Amino acid sequence: MAHLPRTSEKNHRRAIFLLWLCVFLLFGVQFLHTVAFLPRITLEDAAESIRSPYWWAERRTIYNGVSSNVGYYITLAAAYSVFGYSIYLAKWLKLALHFLVSQQF
Repeated sequence: MAHLPRTSEKNHRRAIFLLWLCVFLLFGVQFLHTVAFLPRITLEDAAESIRSPYWWAERRTIYNGVSSNVGYYITLAAAYSVFGYSIYLAKWLKLALHFLVSQQF
């Protein structure tokens, strides 16, 4: 880091701290939402964890243009191969991916 005046360095540290605080707070909210909705299967869960990955695996086409997250389908299919099928696995995998992506700011 270049030589910055003390106030600029202090502001930079404060900004980094606030950024990390936001990341962990948002992850905490997402985690609580995932846990709260774990026993419920929504239409989005059914589409993203059952229909779309198997449609992609079987036909190599996208079921609909709205949810064309092929990278997620391939990752989910690999997780199903390793851990076995569970609708809850898709929820936990999505939460883990959100956390990992938030670390690349």
